[in-house]
Amino acid sequence: MKLLRKLTLPAFLCAGAYVLYQYLTASAEVKRAIAVYLNFMHRYGAWLGAGILALLVLVFLKRRKKGKRGKKIHTPRPVKQAPTPPPSSHSILLPDTNILMNEAALATLIRMARSAPKQNWSILIESIVVGELKGLSKNPEKSEAARRGMRGIEKLQQLLNNRLIIQDSAIRGEDTIADTVLLRVAAAHRNMILITDDTELRILARGKKVKVVGSANL
Repeated sequence: MKLLRKLTLPAFLCAGAYVLYQYLTASAEVKRAIAVYLNFMHRYGAWLGAGILALLVLVFLKRRKKGKRGKKIHTPRPVKQAPTPPPSSHSILLPDTNILMNEAALATLIRMARSAPKQNWSILIESIVVGELKGLSKNPEKSEAARRGMRGIEKLQQLLNNRLIIQDSAIRGEDTIADTVLLRVAAAHRNMILITDDTELRILARGKKVKVVGSANL
């Protein structure tokens, strides 16, 4: 369309020059025909020019409207949030000492806390487990894993805030083994999930109808 507008004036000038040349060199009959043509243009040329101008204006307005439509910013429709699940669906993860000393399992828990900070689950760590980690940190063979577990608990506290709970459920004078405390705590809560790679502990947990998973199933 831009090219057409640029060629319009030269075309009219060329046509006029050609008509003028023919008028000056043509015979009487040709001159008469040219006179008829010029008379026609004199009568209707203004209307023809106005029609061409109107056509150009309509094309210009149409292109401009199309350009504005292409630049229009479409506001996305608000996404409906899923309803908050009832408290009964809240899961509590209960890791044992070995899980916190397992580098891969601990990394998985931290990754879960980072990627899904608002999920409907929390982590419960028993004080007796923290005590075991502290005691194992003095063992030359297990000190590195135990200290890594302690640092992992601190990292989970930062990521989960109040969704990581440190709880002391041990009964003084009775509970001296962490597995005993974990089994009792897990059996008392319907939504508790015990996490352990200890085969014996998993067998005992299933015997008490406790949900239990290993580090490979996190």
